[in-house]
Formats: sequence, C-alpha cells, structure tokens
Amino acid sequence: MRKVLIVLIFLFSIPMCSAETFVADEIYFFVSPDSALQEVSLLITQSNKSIYMATYSFDNREIGKQLVNQSGKGIDIKIMIEGFPVGGLDENVISFIGNDIPVYLNKNNHYHYHHAKYAIFDNKTVLISTENFNSKNRGWFAVIRDREVANYFLNLFFNDIKSSEVYKSTYKKSKGSGSHSKLTKYKPIFGKGYCYNSTIEVFTAPDATEEIIKFLNESQGRLWIEQFYIYRNWSSRINPFLEVLVDKNNKLDVRVLMDSTWYVTRKDNPNSNFNTQKYLQSKNVSSKLLDREKTSLLRVHTKGALDKDSVLVSSINWNEHSPTKNREIGLVIHCVNASNYFSNVFEYDWNGKKEKYGFIQIFLQKLLCFFHMNYLS
Repeated sequence: MRKVLIVLIFLFSIPMCSAETFVADEIYFFVSPDSALQEVSLLITQSNKSIYMATYSFDNREIGKQLVNQSGKGIDIKIMIEGFPVGGLDENVISFIGNDIPVYLNKNNHYHYHHAKYAIFDNKTVLISTENFNSKNRGWFAVIRDREVANYFLNLFFNDIKSSEVYKSTYKKSKGSGSHSKLTKYKPIFGKGYCYNSTIEVFTAPDATEEIIKFLNESQGRLWIEQFYIYRNWSSRINPFLEVLVDKNNKLDVRVLMDSTWYVTRKDNPNSNFNTQKYLQSKNVSSKLLDREKTSLLRVHTKGALDKDSVLVSSINWNEHSPTKNREIGLVIHCVNASNYFSNVFEYDWNGKKEKYGFIQIFLQKLLCFFHMNYLS
C-alpha cells in the first residue's frame, strides 16, 4: 500500500504531458535577430516583483547584466538551466550572474536534458521561445499576458527546480565575457504582431510526439516548417514528422526550411539536413536549406511550424530524443494574425527577401492593437 501511495504522489507531482488549452487575454510575438534583445530587455526592466527564467544554456552577457541590475532592486530572480549541456557550462557568464542571482543546474532523472526556453515575469506574463535567450539567430518568440497561463508555467518551473541544485562558482567574479550579439549584414525587418482573446495550447515533453503530429495532421491550407535541423531517421524508421509531411504534401502547400550551417549539413551523416532534404525532394516535398548570403542570417535556430491560421512555437528539435526524452515546451497559437506574421518571416527566410505586402499586414496589426487598447479594452 505504501508503494502504491508513493507512486501516486510521484505521478501527480509531474506536469501533464497532454496539451492544456487556454484563452489568452493578450499575445504578442517577435523574432530574432530583429527585435528580440530589445523586447526581452523590456520584459526584464519593467518587472517589479519577480523573474523566473528556464533555459537550456545561458551565455548572453547583456541579458545577464540586466538581471543583476534588477536583482539589486530587490526583485526575486531565479534562473534554471541544464546542468550538463553539450559543450559544457559557460562559466564566465554564469559566475557573473551567480554571485547575485541563484542559478539552478537542472539534474532531473525523469528526463534527459532541460531544453525548454521560457520565462515568467511578475507572475502574470510568460515568454516562450525557440532560443536560449540569445538574439543572434533566427528565432521565434511569443509573449502571453494571462494569469492562468502564468500559473501553469509557475507550477512547471517550481516542480522542475526541485530536481536542481544551486550553482556554486569556483571562479572569481568576472565581467561576464559571454557572447555578444554577433554582428551580421542582416538589418531588422520585422516588428511585433498581436493577438487578443485567442485560444492557445501548451504542452510539454517528454512524450510530446503525438502533440506535434496532431498539429501537423490538423493543419489547413498550408504547412510551413522552419527547423534548425530535422533527422531523416528515428531508430530503424523514418521520422514520423516527415511521414506526415509527405502525406500532407498531396493536400496542402508544404514547405520545409532548415539551417545550412556546416555541422548540420554533413553529407556523411545520414540524419543531416543535407540528407533529409534529399529524402524530401525524393517525395516531391518542397524544401530548402537557408541561403545565408541572400538572407544575411547567421543561422536558423527556429523550431516552428504554421498553417493558414495557427502557429507552433517550441523548443523541440525534430530528432527522436528531443520530443521523447527532454524537458521541452510547445505552444500552439490559434490566431490568423500570428499565422500571417510568421508566414511573412518564413517567406523572407525562404526567398531571401521580404514578401511584397508583409509591411501592410504588420501595419494593420499595429493599427488593430491601437484601437484595441484605446477603444475596445
């Protein structure tokens, strides 16, 4: 009986993997490298009570300085990162912020890597991202202002932090010589988009494969995928996400855009983007690797998808490990404004130029926001 009770307590202490549905009061979204650093900085500097940040790794010196400054004002700040990231911890930046802010190294035994990327501000605003709070890559960001959604993430954060230990620096306090936003020829194009009173779905990994397949299967009109990398094979089978794309290709406008950095395009790796693209092309699925010259982007680090009126923003890489064994976050936004916004970003990344009427859609979104704030709220 005692063993049964322990198992039940354990099960109820773990956040559910199936999607939770909410109607969010306000959502806005943006991308990096265009305005992510500025938008994340605003969320940090405008916080008055608390900031709880969860990510895979942390090496952004500018963000680190802002967090330390806010901590000096008495704001409760906690940062949780993966305890054993590939390539090791960035001791310089973590030591810098760890002298003023508790940094928790996640070492959970119930999942492999802590790869989720989110933050909660003042217990009422949630940021979900494809990025590790870095602004140099192409990444997608969504901010949700809703107490119920914030409570969901507070529960997740403080449940996961139980399996973490506070980082103890053996280094002298440094000036935080971590990464800067690496300069490229890219010039900011995209501002913010907005949605109000929109239905969203939030899900977590491990065991998120079915949630992604559900999004892909339910897509209408188009199915555009923008991913850092996609493995062709899972164990001894074809990647199930690719199987859905191939099936949908006869019914929808399916496009797949992947990164072109050398280490994800090696010809001798059967699961590289190069070989995944060859597989997709053999199935007549339209696919491309990022043209870094045309776009001036450093790399695509996005983990996103969209159809005609919904968007998936997540931390989930399309290999077998990420959705099945890692702690990850997925967000589905059911809102035409979100789909239009990210489709314009996708078109630029796909073609290397801004879609002709993209600026008109963004202007209309800003106009809608103005009327909502001044006349409809």
